[in-house]
Amino acid sequence: MELSKYSKKRTPDIDAVLAGIGLITCAPFFLFFIFMPEINIPVAYVFIAVSGILQAICQVPMLNMKLNLVSPKLRGKANVIQLFFSKLLEGIGHAIFVSLVSHELQKNNPYVTELMSLEFTLAFFPFVAVIGGLFFFITAYCVRKKKKMAEKPMAIYVISQK
Repeated sequence: MELSKYSKKRTPDIDAVLAGIGLITCAPFFLFFIFMPEINIPVAYVFIAVSGILQAICQVPMLNMKLNLVSPKLRGKANVIQLFFSKLLEGIGHAIFVSLVSHELQKNNPYVTELMSLEFTLAFFPFVAVIGGLFFFITAYCVRKKKKMAEKPMAIYVISQK
């Protein structure tokens, strides 16, 4: 939060950049967590803790972006829509996805154990986090582009009719 406030003066798109960095850097730690318990369980706990901290870095910049990008009249609706979709995806979406993909992996390959199919299914989520981080960087680019367009002087041409 303090990094966002400090850097906001120099770069207006720092919130999107911080959220993108948080998501992209949490992905490898989560991937290490998925495959590490077979080797060393305490190290796996460290990886999931670091991944959770890096993912939590994204929460404040996302809130700041929502406050900056959404007009005050629509903030209530934006909060409800974001809450609905985040609860839908985190509560139901990933559980259904994990169970379906894990079951299909086991059905198509008889040599895959239940743990292996679960590991390979969970390995999909870090790639989703990287894609989400890339979308945050695209958002930062669009914010910077709009800021430059807003600062650019505009000429108004008046066409007179004769």
